[in-house]
Amino acid sequence: MSNIWFRFKQFKVEQDKCAMKIGTDSILLGAWTNCSEAKTVLDIGTGTGVLALMLAQKSDAEIFAIDIDEQSVIQAKQNVNNSPWHNRIHLYNSSLQNFTHSLPSFDIIIINPPFFKNSLKAPDALRTLARHAYTLTHQDILTFCTKNLSQAGKLAIILPLEQGNNFIKLSSQIGLYCIRKCYVKPNPNKEAHRLLLEFSFQKQITQETEIIIETGTRHHYTNEYKKLTKEFYLNFKF
Repeated sequence: MSNIWFRFKQFKVEQDKCAMKIGTDSILLGAWTNCSEAKTVLDIGTGTGVLALMLAQKSDAEIFAIDIDEQSVIQAKQNVNNSPWHNRIHLYNSSLQNFTHSLPSFDIIIINPPFFKNSLKAPDALRTLARHAYTLTHQDILTFCTKNLSQAGKLAIILPLEQGNNFIKLSSQIGLYCIRKCYVKPNPNKEAHRLLLEFSFQKQITQETEIIIETGTRHHYTNEYKKLTKEFYLNFKF
């Protein structure tokens, strides 16, 4: 059973109301995303609000976060209100397809999307909604980005390997290009199972890297993973 809360160095996240609990994917994505110069950020499918909080810690940006699930938004508001950045994180109970805003565009759009497209549906209805891509397709994400991402803006996303490569092909067809690609390996003995991806309207050679999470022993983390996430995990010093 997952903990009902998760404490980071600068904030605490309650997660008892959320269908999907905090996992390595979100922490990787939040730590990896470069948002230092962003003035506006959109977190799609915020859940507990963890990505919004991580990017608030890393930047001075005004952050907007949406989720289709009302209980997740209630939980995220609780977490945001208890954080040092409650005055610049704004939460909305909305699907991406119905989300409206008054901003001209976003400098960063970040998403840890539902991607268990072909797996068996979870028995819990909310967990099913959070995990399955039928409520938010790759085309939905890209269509929104073409209209709402600033010309110098970036889209940051994490996906399984095959879906990530398909997303790269789909995005290039609409003029959004992969400029950073990081292969994520659980340990040195396994193949990459995730892709961290960053997209831009400005076409350039893709910068490819790799990160290994564990050394090969469960809960023994590599120095590169510690270095990436050290500003967030309580027990990581580097």
